[in-house]
Amino acid sequence: MTAFKQLVNYAIWLALLWIASQPTYAAGRYALLIGNAAYDQPLVNPVNDARAMASQLQQLGFDVTLQTDLKRDALLQQVGQFAQRAQGAELALVFYAGHGAQGGDSNYLVPVDLPTRTLSRQSLQRGGYDVNQLLGELQRNHVQAGVLMIDACRVVYQRGDTPDLSLQGLKAASAPKGYVLAYSTSPGGRASDYWSRESKNSPYTYAMLNELAKPAQPLETLLKNVGNRVATLTQHTQIPWYSSSLTGNALQLNPGKTLASSTSTAKITTGGSRGSAVWDSVKLYDWVIEIRQQKLDPYLDRKALKNRANAGDVVAQTGWAMLNQPAAERKKWLERAAAQQFPLAQMYLGEWYLDNERNAAGRQQAEVWLNKAAEFYPPARATLADLYLQQGNRSGADIALKELGGSAMGYINQLKNKSGPPAITR
Repeated sequence: MTAFKQLVNYAIWLALLWIASQPTYAAGRYALLIGNAAYDQPLVNPVNDARAMASQLQQLGFDVTLQTDLKRDALLQQVGQFAQRAQGAELALVFYAGHGAQGGDSNYLVPVDLPTRTLSRQSLQRGGYDVNQLLGELQRNHVQAGVLMIDACRVVYQRGDTPDLSLQGLKAASAPKGYVLAYSTSPGGRASDYWSRESKNSPYTYAMLNELAKPAQPLETLLKNVGNRVATLTQHTQIPWYSSSLTGNALQLNPGKTLASSTSTAKITTGGSRGSAVWDSVKLYDWVIEIRQQKLDPYLDRKALKNRANAGDVVAQTGWAMLNQPAAERKKWLERAAAQQFPLAQMYLGEWYLDNERNAAGRQQAEVWLNKAAEFYPPARATLADLYLQQGNRSGADIALKELGGSAMGYINQLKNKSGPPAITR
């Protein structure tokens, strides 16, 4: 063998050795689905959500990994293993359902071994899983495109209500290049754990499953449709949000298969004597507390609240109106929420007319709005009774107070029924 041939063979051997030393990149699409429910304050739907999403994505050709009720160490391990398996993949999707909250400048997923009853900023930073850490795992493994969907956080009725007022849901975060971050609610907002007695999924997961069943939708179109559907299902109390740094509009989670949605068949409940949506009185009382707490919260992100209000979140619109706004500004925001038939905004708008337009026309408007509110929020009847007394209508006041008493007993019975799994939250 000539020296030249030896040199060529040696060069080929070095090239083959270099190729063999390179990491083997995965082809195709990978998905990790996590549903955390077994907290000290147990949740109902996250495991259902993760399983339903896993089934849907598997039908779409994803290599699926399903994990439920992960403690912190297991959560870190599963994310790390998934990122390595999806190294260099065309697409890696991570879906998380469970508790989540903001601590400092970061968003955290909450493992099931982190106590939620005493959750604080410090315990969250020590025992939670930073979303940035998850993104870092995918980036280090050179995933070509990444999608992170977070359906969080949940406490009893809400995904985001914690004892620490500084922890009010997830904050805004920009997606790194090549990634999409999709959240079930707007920054600083809370996300519902249920929307119908018949549905076994959160409104966000329900909407996502329905949209995934439609072929050839660009991802951003899909996310916009999900947002619109969730807003409808939750009567504009929850507005999903996403951030995308993808280039172009080519990424599709369902490139071309028409699927039957894996969600249960559930009707959107509407009705009432005025054709309005049916509001859960227990939720309304929770929202009253939330709105009142906002005035006392030294950590309140006013910008995030205003952004939620601008996006159409009726709870945020009402809360923003009640934050010591000038009379005209307060009225404007209350009218926007009241037009969406939100009972709390209707009640506060009625009170606005009593406080700011002290004439016959103002009292007439107050009566209209208070009657609308009283249909679903009994305390509005107390203000209505006071209005009737001012007008000399003693019989009207007596009727309002009698109805208030009956409604209050009904609410107390609802709370008593919550000792076991309530039908409305399964």
